[in-house]
Amino acid sequence: MNKEYIEINKNAYEILANEYNTRNYKIGYDFWNNIYDDLNLKNKENIKILEIGPGHGRNIKFFKQYNNKFKITALEISKNMCNIIKKDNPDVQIINDNILNYSFENDQFDIIQMIAVIHLFPIEDAKIVLKNVKKSLKEDGYLIIGTTINEKDMEGYYEKEDYNIKVKRFRHKYTKETYEKLLNECGFEIYKPYFVNENDRNKLWYDAVCKKVNKKY
Repeated sequence: MNKEYIEINKNAYEILANEYNTRNYKIGYDFWNNIYDDLNLKNKENIKILEIGPGHGRNIKFFKQYNNKFKITALEISKNMCNIIKKDNPDVQIINDNILNYSFENDQFDIIQMIAVIHLFPIEDAKIVLKNVKKSLKEDGYLIIGTTINEKDMEGYYEKEDYNIKVKRFRHKYTKETYEKLLNECGFEIYKPYFVNENDRNKLWYDAVCKKVNKKY
């Protein structure tokens, strides 16, 4: 597949940025607080966090509420989303780019978080993304990654549901099995899985905390 899907997705999030910023979300601070508690991050200092695809910065806010000593970097493809983040987070390093183009090889993170991001890439590019992520994660670090679980594995251009502005973007729909297979093939083992129903939008989220394993691609 050519890279046209990247521009289509970027354009979709540029258009939807303001609507994202004004939405109410059922999955909130308590859910993420539980994950960070499980990783014993509450009183840690000098923890370096990279969030890939933070959108309008909702989870950046959760990170800062949980531990205001985190050192946070955000990589976001949408310029409009970046501008929203900057307004409330002058202390966060914000990079307006695509993870396929950007390398963090000279920087190592304790936590890399990417929620609702991996499904925006076709499977072969998703493997490249995860390979880049693995290189950027400390040996004892954690990847926190999330996507929705579907009955069938498929990919294509789908209209964003539940939004007032109707716009299509590329999406890979994973089953539980294909999602776990992707992570395993890219050198990650699931340390702890978290499942949460977003009932008002009829979505089942699978957020996995993963650790690196030493294996070849």
